[in-house]
Amino acid sequence: MTVEPVDLRELAGEMATLLRASVPRQIELSLNVPEGLPPVSGNAGRLRQVVLNLLTNAADAIGDVPA
Repeated sequence: MTVEPVDLRELAGEMATLLRASVPRQIELSLNVPEGLPPVSGNAGRLRQVVLNLLTNAADAIGDVPA
């Protein structure tokens, strides 16, 4: 596993389309990652997986939302 500095703002931007496709259309997804956020040390691939898992769990917890 490679650990390197990861820009979370860039990572979220790269994942935006995938994240929006991962939740029902009735759920509004808003990405708010501030500019100037310092990089974190980690593995970009694993961080992507964590973000996607968190989003999927949140969408499941919200459940069905009326259109």
